[in-house]
Amino acid sequence: MQNSFRQLEEKHLSAEVVRMLWSPRMDLIALANVHGEVLLHRLSWQRVWVLPVPANEPSKKVTALAWRPDGKVLAVGYGSGKLLVVDVENAEVLHTSTMNASISCMQWIDASEKLIGDSVKLKVEDSASIYLPKFPAPSKSYSTLSKIYKEENAEDAKKLDGQERLNILVVGCMGSQVHLLAFGICPVAVIDLSKTTTSKVCGVLAASLSRDLKSLHMVLEESCHDLSTSGEGETKHDVNFVIYGTPLLASRHQEIALFALKYGTITTLIGYLNNTLKAMSEAYEDILLEMESKLAKYAETKCTPGTVSDDFLQLLMWGKCSPELQSFLVHELSEKGLKKMGQSVESSYTNIQKLVIKHIHSIGKALLYHLSEVKGMSLWYDKYGVIGLSPSHIEGAMTTVGSFILKANELLQVIEITLQNFKAFFRWIYVVILRLSEETIPPDISKMTQKDITFVADFLKENLQSNKESIDQGSGFNLERVGQYLKKEDLSYLPGILDNPWQQFVDSMPNLHDSKLLFPNHPNKSLYQLFDTVEKEINTALSKPATVIGEGLVKQGISHHLYQNTSHHDDKKSSAAPITQQTLEDSGILYTILATKKAASEEMYIIKKSPEVNSTPDVLQVHFGSLGEESVNDNTDYKCNQHKILDVQFYDDTTLSVLLHEDSSDGDNFSVLAQLPLSTLTESSDRSYIALSSCQPQLNTATLLKSIDLGPFVTQYRRLENMKASYFAVSGSRRVSCVMFSSGRRVRVFDMDAEDEGEGDVDSNDEMEEEETEEGNMES
Repeated sequence: MQNSFRQLEEKHLSAEVVRMLWSPRMDLIALANVHGEVLLHRLSWQRVWVLPVPANEPSKKVTALAWRPDGKVLAVGYGSGKLLVVDVENAEVLHTSTMNASISCMQWIDASEKLIGDSVKLKVEDSASIYLPKFPAPSKSYSTLSKIYKEENAEDAKKLDGQERLNILVVGCMGSQVHLLAFGICPVAVIDLSKTTTSKVCGVLAASLSRDLKSLHMVLEESCHDLSTSGEGETKHDVNFVIYGTPLLASRHQEIALFALKYGTITTLIGYLNNTLKAMSEAYEDILLEMESKLAKYAETKCTPGTVSDDFLQLLMWGKCSPELQSFLVHELSEKGLKKMGQSVESSYTNIQKLVIKHIHSIGKALLYHLSEVKGMSLWYDKYGVIGLSPSHIEGAMTTVGSFILKANELLQVIEITLQNFKAFFRWIYVVILRLSEETIPPDISKMTQKDITFVADFLKENLQSNKESIDQGSGFNLERVGQYLKKEDLSYLPGILDNPWQQFVDSMPNLHDSKLLFPNHPNKSLYQLFDTVEKEINTALSKPATVIGEGLVKQGISHHLYQNTSHHDDKKSSAAPITQQTLEDSGILYTILATKKAASEEMYIIKKSPEVNSTPDVLQVHFGSLGEESVNDNTDYKCNQHKILDVQFYDDTTLSVLLHEDSSDGDNFSVLAQLPLSTLTESSDRSYIALSSCQPQLNTATLLKSIDLGPFVTQYRRLENMKASYFAVSGSRRVSCVMFSSGRRVRVFDMDAEDEGEGDVDSNDEMEEEETEEGNMES
């Protein structure tokens, strides 16, 4: 029994690890270190990838980790409130959310088919693939698109394909809020605890949603002001246990799941649009600004009367120019410079044109399609309206998308007109420069048609007319008309929409001015400004369910006071009081197991709540004495009869894992890894639960509680010789555990199904002393 669990590895770590978590489906473990990095290792301890600290992350602290139940996605919470959902294959960030305070805890649960029934299975009927073309493959010319959206994963950029039932990521914060995110992406509930408590909520230490989706169990840290002592009083923190009913979540889980999948598709499209705009900014070249500065310099130095436009018009009409203009054309612009400028402008504008036609148009239409489907869902009030979907808000989002598409079409027209005018102007100037340089003129460009002359005249009129406003803005010329659409500011030069026949028709029909059939035009806004409006309106429309479902939560019973402390929540797993929560799929009972002291605790408390609506939580106090049943054949040289609790976790639905530390005046007092069946936690004649409400004022002083020794019920354990442990991570599905040394710089990995053959713990006492020295150095 004592030689249970075979040691597989012992590894040194390059940096102190503050928390770790096994994947539920693969032999992978996620580690977060003190530098804010997240590392993924295999069971063999081969590193898979490293996720660096996000840019502009002020805290550089990973405060929580959670795996999606299928093991394909990892959620990483930071001290700033940022939440990343990461693809396990390549560490690609699939989604980013931001909470209002530091993330303190996370748990990712999936709805149980056994507890809910067949209705938990998703019935997805998405016809988008029939009516919409596939996402256009991103061009490799633009790093923004090709890096983020690969051709094979463009439609499923959030990794939501294949989800058979609803799963929810529960995120607790150090403020007073708890967030529920369907599939880790879609906010389906925001719970503001300050509205239901009389004292200030300082943080959520643990939060778990029952797998029947009917209740949310939380351990909260609330402030209190203890005036029982002399002086001004001491600010302390009450740790309380509360339960909230989630009726809307339980009754509309199918609708919430379908809405969340649609939310994932829409946010994918928004991300695609955002990166397309970034790619357009990459394609844009401001080479025309160089020409503007040269024209401005010429305008300042020329001595002839009239404007720069007059000089060029005289050259166009009579073929004559002043010596100053001739010197400017031959020496400043030059033949090579003009050719290079023309090629750059044409290449830049053509690439932007392709991105608008190929990407923005197709994604904009897809957005309208999916928003229309969400609007249709919202019109079915009994199913979707009750969860907060509002047709009017979704219509507003659709209207902004339509305006965005109109602005993209306007940009296309500006590019087309600008290109034809530029081509005519550059070809004409190129011929003039060749003629002034007395060089041979190619016959294919020597002649100009009347249309070419008109284009050049329009170009000179629109672009080379100096005015006070343009002079105040810079050069005094406005050659560049495209780049202004890619800035987050109002357009400097408006296109001539008054000459548009359709615009004239709309203006002449008052009945069409406020028609919902027409998307409004915003002549002063840039494409980027309208995209920001689209993003804001869609976020407003799709965030309504989170508010409605959150406000629909009902507090069940009273807040149960557990214990009191004077210290704040710690970011390190090793220095926090252990808490673990899990719903048993067979019975539906949700267990909350916790200790009231940080580090080593003599006792722990097991709170259980049955799934019945009117049931109340009960509690059992336990400790660990001698491990396993006494046996005359026990060959162990040393047997400790008292253990302290370092950490506790659910191994699976039938087994509880505990990390203990020997508490004896004799011996070396090593750490112990132990397993005991959950059946020992069921009520019996010698193990009687009592109502949590009767254990007042707090658990550790309640006279009704009698501590039960669970040591004899431990079925397997291993004495970790030459090791002072701090916390651990276990996985029943993979049959492994990983135990962290107290320094946070070394780990031992165990196979929980195999027994040790006597070759496991080979560390000497000197190595243990070295470990304790490392710990002392880090603490100092």
